[in-house]
Amino acid sequence: MIRTIIYGAMMFITVFVGGAWIARGFPVLIPNPVSVGPLQPTLTTTFGDNSAEKHRELLAEKQSQDPENAKRNPLRADALQAATGFALSPCDKTMKANLVAATRAYERED
Repeated sequence: MIRTIIYGAMMFITVFVGGAWIARGFPVLIPNPVSVGPLQPTLTTTFGDNSAEKHRELLAEKQSQDPENAKRNPLRADALQAATGFALSPCDKTMKANLVAATRAYERED
């Protein structure tokens, strides 16, 4: 008896919601397509143009002449050595401690 009442209520709700949906003309929310304009090229260089390489060399030269950079070189070398040691034996606790200490020292100086 209870089961029949529950099924009847479910059927009533389904018919009511479906009838309301049909009465509105089967509305379905479909997002409008995004209007897309013609694509414009973003590449400004041409074949054989090495301006990016020249810019990279200029930045490297400027960085090497920076007096702050000379102060960071030993810290950078220590961090690289500690990272290499940790990469070779990642389970060693002393290697991990060395890496953390070298990285923190390099980060503090930067």
